[in-house]
Amino acid sequence: MGLWRGRVGIVGAGHLAWHILYRLRVCEVPVVGIWNRTAGRGEWLARRMGVPFYARLEELVVRCDVVWLLVADRAIPDLAGRLPSGPVYIHSSGSLPLDVLAPHRRGVIYPLGSFHRARSVDWLSLPVFVEWTAESRAVVEGLAMRLFVRVGRLATPARQRLHRVAVVVNNLVMWLLRASRRVLYRDGEVRPEWFLPILRQAVENWAYYPEETWLSGPAVRGDVSTVVAHWRALCASDQALASVFWLINGYILSGDGWGQGRNGQNSGGA
Repeated sequence: MGLWRGRVGIVGAGHLAWHILYRLRVCEVPVVGIWNRTAGRGEWLARRMGVPFYARLEELVVRCDVVWLLVADRAIPDLAGRLPSGPVYIHSSGSLPLDVLAPHRRGVIYPLGSFHRARSVDWLSLPVFVEWTAESRAVVEGLAMRLFVRVGRLATPARQRLHRVAVVVNNLVMWLLRASRRVLYRDGEVRPEWFLPILRQAVENWAYYPEETWLSGPAVRGDVSTVVAHWRALCASDQALASVFWLINGYILSGDGWGQGRNGQNSGGA
């Protein structure tokens, strides 16, 4: 496939729009401009990226080969219903189907990540999943391959499952880290960065090692008294974290979450 060439318009001015616009510019893809429902935010992003802001969506659309909808999921169905025909329309939602953009020529380019303007994105390692209709394949696939390195095709049902699990994993892990940091900051002798090695090890265990090696500690060994002691100590400092601790460790103790009933052994740990 040759290098895709075309003009792209952006709808939206949030965190993902920021990163996609920056990527388009780095890859020298012509950006026609931006439209956003809240003009102030759209104008600000347009100024930062050095592209025009359009006050009327229709004026942007008629100038584009692709219009990329980078807005909240709840806004896409209504927006799709009033878009004029012509360009290929793309959304990046993990939860919405491809056909939410019907009857237009349409596609999905879904980057599996968490995005914020304050953080850079490693597009060389981030997986990006695409979906298209027959008449839009060349455009959607060509644009994705020009912008990203790890591109794969994933139909709506699989993408939706992937997205749901990613939301659970990301939000649960980040909530646990935030709650744990609140506890740690109460003790000036303990620094949160000390936990980076064990977090990295956990991710490596998940990616490269069999399930029976993933967990350690008293719940895996069936040591209920130690689990209860940990829970009581957490109750004294953070009730919310203690509740989640009890839920997770209760599941492990039940034997259905790599507890003692799974293989009867595990490594140590407090």
